[in-house]
Amino acid sequence: MELTRRILVALTIFTLAIASFVWFRGGTADRYGLLELLQGQQRPKAELTAPSAGVGAESALESMSPLRPEEIPLLSQLDQEYALLTSRVIPAVVSITTIRAGSVAKISRDSSGEKTKNQQFHQPGLGSGVLVSKEGHVLTNHHIIREVDGIEVTTHDGEAYQASIIGSDPLLDIAVLKIDSEKVDFPALPFGDSDEIQVGQSVIAAGNPLGLSGTITRGIISAKGRDLADGTTDLIQTDTVINPGSSGGPLVNTRGEIIGITHSIYKGGKEASGWQGVALAVPANSARETFEAIQERGKPLFGYFGVTVGREVVSGAIAVVGIVEGSPAQAAQLELGDLILEFNGAPTRSAKTFLRSVLRSAPGEKISLKVLRQNKSIDLQAVMSERPDPEKVTAQKNQPIEKVVAFIRNRLGITSRNLTREELLRAGSFPVSPGVLIVDVDPGSPFFQTLEEGDLVMQINHLPVGDVNSFWKVLSGLPSGEEAVMYVIARGKKQALKFVPSKQRKGRE
Repeated sequence: MELTRRILVALTIFTLAIASFVWFRGGTADRYGLLELLQGQQRPKAELTAPSAGVGAESALESMSPLRPEEIPLLSQLDQEYALLTSRVIPAVVSITTIRAGSVAKISRDSSGEKTKNQQFHQPGLGSGVLVSKEGHVLTNHHIIREVDGIEVTTHDGEAYQASIIGSDPLLDIAVLKIDSEKVDFPALPFGDSDEIQVGQSVIAAGNPLGLSGTITRGIISAKGRDLADGTTDLIQTDTVINPGSSGGPLVNTRGEIIGITHSIYKGGKEASGWQGVALAVPANSARETFEAIQERGKPLFGYFGVTVGREVVSGAIAVVGIVEGSPAQAAQLELGDLILEFNGAPTRSAKTFLRSVLRSAPGEKISLKVLRQNKSIDLQAVMSERPDPEKVTAQKNQPIEKVVAFIRNRLGITSRNLTREELLRAGSFPVSPGVLIVDVDPGSPFFQTLEEGDLVMQINHLPVGDVNSFWKVLSGLPSGEEAVMYVIARGKKQALKFVPSKQRKGRE
C-alpha cells in the first residue's frame, strides 16, 4: 500500500508540472500548446508551415514561394549571361543537308527472262556549320561534304540556300563553303585564339544534332593536344554533348568567339554505342589558317618536309624512321636514325610539336635543323615545299600488307603480323603498339635459334617498329653489309640481337 501511495503522489506531481508548463505556453500570444488543444481551440493557419508527411500538404504548398532573383544574384546573373551568349551565337549556326546521288541494279523477271535496270537514288546527309563572314562563308567538316552532289545550307531564321565548296583540307577535316546569295549581312562569329584556351574553361557547342537545328550544349574544355590514329593532331577535347549531325558546328568560349570546330566523338570500344562524354574539335587557329589560305588560293597552304618520325626516344629528341625520296628532308641530307633536337630554332619536344611546326611553315621558307647523329650534334638547312594532297599521300603511304610481309620474310626469314586491338588491350598498350608479333621463323633464318612464334620485335637500331609497315620501312633503309641490332622480347625477356642485313636472303624469291 505504501508503494502504491508513493506512485500516485509522483504521478500527481508530474501532471501538475506539465500543466504549469502548458499554462505558461498557452499564455503567450504567438504559441499554440496542449492547453489550447485540450480546450478545443483551432491552430492558427499562419502556423501551418511544417506539417508532418501526409498532413496539411496542400496548405504547405500554398505557402511556398519561388526564390527571388535578389536572393540568388550570382545564379540569376549567370543564367542571364548564358542566355545572352546563346542569343549571340545561335544566329550564326547553320544546318547543312547534303545529297549523294547513286544507282543500284534492279533485277526484274518476265516471260522474256531477266532484265537489269539501274535505279537511281539519293542519299541525304546532315551536318552543321558556322558563318564566319558577312558574305556567307561557312566553316564545316570535310567529311560532311566529301563526294556530295548537292549542298543546302539552312540558316537559323529558316531560310534555305544552295552552297558551293570553295575548298577543303581532308587532313584537318575542315571545309569552306560559300552560300549562293548576294546577301552581305549574314550574322558571322569571330575567331578566338585557341592557343590561349585552358583546361577547365567553360564552353558551349552549337549544332544540328539528329536534325534538331539550333541546339546548344554546355561543358568545359577537358584536355588539349589530343591526337587521332588517322594523323589528325592537336585536337581540343570537351565534354559538351555532340551527337550525329552536330559535327562541323562551332565550339565557342564565353566571349562568343569560335575556339574550335567540332570534329568527332570518341565512343571507345565496339561495345560502347552511346555518348561517352568525349568530343573532339579542330582548334580555331588551325581552322582560321585553312580558311584564309583557301580564300586566297582555293586550297590550304601548309609546309611539307617529307619525313616520318617515331615516338620520342629521349627527352627533346625524336627519331627519323622514314624519308620521302625527293623531299626537303632528303635534300637536307637527313638520315635514318637521326634524332631531331630542334626545328627552326625551337626544341622539338615531341613528334606532335614537330609535326605542328612543319605544317605551319610556309612553302619556300628556309629552316634550320639540329640533329644528333652517332652522338654528334649536326646543323642542317632545308627549304620547305608545299604539302601534297593528303588523300593521295595517304593512298600511297604504305605498301600492300602482303608485299610488306613477304619483304620482311625474304630479308630476315621472319613471318610477322600486327597485334590485334584485343591483344593491345590485354597488354595495356592500346592504341600504341609496342611492336610486331612473330608468327613463324624459317629454318634458314639467322634468328631460327633465338626467336619463335609469339615473340615481339620492338626496335631496329633504336628505331621503333610498331607495325609491319614501320618494320618494312626501317628494314629497307638499313645499309647492306653493315651490322644492325634488333631489339626483341623473346621468351618473355628483352634481348638485343645483332645481324647483318642483306638485299635478299639466299634460297628465297
